[in-house]
Amino acid sequence: AKGAYPEQCRDCEWVRLCHGGCQRHRPWACADVGHPNYFCQSYQMLFAWSRKRLEQMAAKLKDEGRRRLG
Repeated sequence: AKGAYPEQCRDCEWVRLCHGGCQRHRPWACADVGHPNYFCQSYQMLFAWSRKRLEQMAAKLKDEGRRRLG
């Protein structure tokens, strides 16, 4: 099921970004709901590394948008 995640996914801070990852890489989509996505650790590392950079870009875009409207 698309929204059925293992317990560790439901408690993960990144689940709102990855949504359990691609269904193709979800072992539980076949039968076993107890294992995370094959790339789970990689997603976590990527999101943690990029968080600050993405927040900086979002703030810059928001500021530029205000200046254009201002």
